[in-house]
Amino acid sequence: MIVANIGDFNQSTSATTFAMAVGTVSVGDLVIIFTHQGNGDCTSITDNLGNTYTKAYAYSWFWYEDVYYSTITVAGSSTLTATSGAAGYLTAQAWRATGMQSTPLDKTAGNEAGSTTPSVTMPSATATTYELVFGMFINYAATPTSATPSSGWTKHSSYNSTDGDTMDVLYQGTTATGTYSPGGTYSTSQSWDGLLVSFKGNSALVSGTLPNLFFF
Repeated sequence: MIVANIGDFNQSTSATTFAMAVGTVSVGDLVIIFTHQGNGDCTSITDNLGNTYTKAYAYSWFWYEDVYYSTITVAGSSTLTATSGAAGYLTAQAWRATGMQSTPLDKTAGNEAGSTTPSVTMPSATATTYELVFGMFINYAATPTSATPSSGWTKHSSYNSTDGDTMDVLYQGTTATGTYSPGGTYSTSQSWDGLLVSFKGNSALVSGTLPNLFFF
């Protein structure tokens, strides 16, 4: 497996739709989108190529968090459109992975609390040896506050929304079946919520550059 962030997006004007250009996608890629919005659930994601995006999980406490994914069947230069149930400021991170199984979704979970240690517990052991596990955390501090990831987890970057919330997306590639729980540490106690999603791969996660090819 190879994984890379392909876009960080922040809606500057309150609206129910938001377009996000994520670059070239190839047949067989897994594209994953994490969204956060203050006023309404993300009800759909579509692209200009005709690929189908499925909601893997939704979680809400203060705001609304969702994760969508698609195994790409139509290659090309992709622009995603997210639609929300109410106007607001959408924040999103998009990811692209190669070397994934054709029916990739495995585990999902959510959690919320007020603490310095955001975490989500995987509900049961992974179904396969090689999986790509993500955790997304949102906190609601008046001053943007990011989480330091726990050992074994990698964070692309923190991203601050127009309405002042902070999104942290962590990931880990597995090499054995088991329960993997993303988490981290805030410097001060925060109100946060988070979600976990894992996807089945064909091989271990390795460092590398994603190919900008339309077909494998």
